[in-house]
Amino acid sequence: MRVRRSLLILLTVSFVLLIGLWLLSVVLYREETIISPLSYAKKERLHHNEDDNLRPTSKVFRGKVSWYSTQECENPDCITKSGERFTDDGLTGACLANYPFGSRFRLVYRGRSVSFVCNDRGGFGSLGRVLDVSPAVFSALAPLSAGVITAEIEVIEAKEI
Repeated sequence: MRVRRSLLILLTVSFVLLIGLWLLSVVLYREETIISPLSYAKKERLHHNEDDNLRPTSKVFRGKVSWYSTQECENPDCITKSGERFTDDGLTGACLANYPFGSRFRLVYRGRSVSFVCNDRGGFGSLGRVLDVSPAVFSALAPLSAGVITAEIEVIEAKEI
């Protein structure tokens, strides 16, 4: 009777520890997909390329991507932070301040891919999102009704910071 009870307690504790480790791994993976683009951009400095001030990179990470439209513009002409006019059908988007305007990205989601140019900044970092893109870019990957997706993000080229 005592052996059974000890064995039952041992199995219960082992099961609880196993569940705890699994939950910890889920939390760490989730943080990695949200935080790694920020930490990458802070750690990596982009180097000057004498030819054209652009350096192709092969940096790829995962992050949350959402979309925004002309209905959310803060000014009547829908001028982005780079000074360009924003349109819903343009292949443009808002990226983190770690990437200068003109940086090019490729997004991959469920076998579909699309490239776009960063021409705006956004207030989306506090929400865990890495990029906000135009409806044209987002709809090339998923329906707009999805709202937010977790996509593979490749920095194709970035101007020197």
